[in-house]
Order: sequence, then C-alpha cells, then structure tokens
Amino acid sequence: MEPPAEHEEPAGTRLAGIAALIGPQRAGAVLRGSQVAMAFEAVGDRWTSLVQASAYCGLHRFGDIQAALEMPTNTLAGRLKRLVRAGSFDRIQYLDHPPRFEYRLTDRGRALYLAALTLHQWAGRWLLRGRAAPLRLWHRPCDSIVDGAVVCDHCWRELRPAEVEPRRPARRSLPRKRTTN
Repeated sequence: MEPPAEHEEPAGTRLAGIAALIGPQRAGAVLRGSQVAMAFEAVGDRWTSLVQASAYCGLHRFGDIQAALEMPTNTLAGRLKRLVRAGSFDRIQYLDHPPRFEYRLTDRGRALYLAALTLHQWAGRWLLRGRAAPLRLWHRPCDSIVDGAVVCDHCWRELRPAEVEPRRPARRSLPRKRTTN
C-alpha cells in the first residue's frame, strides 16, 4: 500500500518524525536502546529468520527443516539451540531410541509472526520487483490474498512513521513497605 500524498515528507526536509521533534542525536540514542534494535538482535541473522519462518510453514523436525532450507546441519543445529535458548522454540522429544526432537514455537515465537508477515510482504514488493513472482499468502477462512497492514488498535488507521512517537510510560510509584517495630 502506498501512503497517501499528505503523509509524505516535503522534498528537501532534512529531519522528519521524531528526529524533527527531539533532534537527531537524541533520536539515535532512543533507537539504539529501542525494542526494534533488541528485536533484530534477538532474531539474529538470515539463517535464524529462515528457521523461524519454517516453523510458521509447519516444519518441526530437524531433517525436514534441513531439507527444506538446504542448510548445513551444523548451522541448523546452532540456530535451533539459539532459538530454544531465546525462548522462541521448545525442544520436544518424540522418539527415545535414537533420541529425536521436534522444535515447536512457543508463545514468544508465535508472537513474531506479524513481523515475519510484514517483512514477507515488503520483500515481495520491493526486493522481487521484476525478478520473480512473489509468493502470495492466502487467508483460509475468507479465501483471500493476505495484504496486511499494521493499524492502531484504537482508531484502526494504518500506522505511519510520521504519526508515531516513542514514549516511556510514567513510572508508577510503588507502595512503600511497612516496617514493624
């Protein structure tokens, strides 16, 4: 979806959005300590993202993931360990002899689906342009092509960078502990 013209920044505008309000140095400090930076660090590299995406496609066993991604086995083993340590996957034994495991998404791992879907749509639009037909996703309940948008859960308007600003909630004062004498 293209943003409407009224949301575009005027040509020649040096700073926009939050940087225009608080300055580029302060905006940079906010970003470096932001949840976005933490999320990209947690997701890791290309292989980690592909392993995570394979679970969204229903692949749970080491051999199935390895065959689908054509990933070196030592690389896959390392990424699965990282995802289990991060709490995105649970490692569940399904066979005793020899020991075999499935890797299932946890609530934390499932919560990344919206981000993965958004990146999938972005890549289809901007990276595959003219090179290959993008893989389209279908929403089974309504049998329609998925073309999701991130919207405000209060007003249902699509979120645009110039209309969103980072704020830390005010700290609530904690009740004081009573001391007994």
